[in-house]
Amino acid sequence: MVLCTPMQKRVLIITYYWPPSGGSGVQRWLKFAKYLPESGWEPVIFTPENPDFDLQDKTLEIEIPSSLEVLKFPIWEPYQLFSRIKGKTKLHPGRLMEQKDRGFLEKLAIWMRANLLVPDPRVFWVKPSVKFLTDLLKSGQFQAVITTGPPHSMHLIGRDLKRKTGITWIADFRDPWSQWEFLDTLPMTSFIRIKHQKMEQSVLKEANAVLTISPTFQQDLEKLAHRKIKLLTNGYDPADIPLGFSPKKKRGCKTPFGILRNH
Repeated sequence: MVLCTPMQKRVLIITYYWPPSGGSGVQRWLKFAKYLPESGWEPVIFTPENPDFDLQDKTLEIEIPSSLEVLKFPIWEPYQLFSRIKGKTKLHPGRLMEQKDRGFLEKLAIWMRANLLVPDPRVFWVKPSVKFLTDLLKSGQFQAVITTGPPHSMHLIGRDLKRKTGITWIADFRDPWSQWEFLDTLPMTSFIRIKHQKMEQSVLKEANAVLTISPTFQQDLEKLAHRKIKLLTNGYDPADIPLGFSPKKKRGCKTPFGILRNH
């Protein structure tokens, strides 16, 4: 267990996806949170209390460090309302897009997702989260904030927190935003497309640093932002390597706060 020393700074990591959600997006910050204390930063996770996600991997819950503080805050998502109307347990936007036979409600839900829920269905979590977190930041409990998206609403939380408190803010793009291929599948008006671009520009300009996961995304974001974008690939956790397997040793991997040593 890594103990927090008085010299460590605290960083608030805002993420929609967290165990028992599955996928690489979850593992990215689950693993970084595990090793950040070695670089002098104590991470605190801020995540929804009742999120709606398809992919689950409950084995990832075992990997959450016992010393890691996780703040869970309620979220309301519009698809919960559609689920009640349809009489289904869940009506997830991803499943809606995969349906070939769509009724009126399904088509309406997709149109609303495209043109009313901007940048995404988690946008209703932005204002209450900012209100809840502002006092914590003003009291000096954190020295930095990291937001990871998609969903890109998480970046709006970071942007507004910086505007209100002046906190150092890092935006982590695991996927593109305005150039995300998923948006091309939606019946989106040109006005809403421009709205996405303006929101994206506000994030790219106002964040103290912007991270992404691949050289391609890095190049694309640099063209949009006209600034340097940091490359922080997903990497691997040495603790997950089977016994007897000897990968080429590296001295360390870059983190938002310097060098993260791999042990």
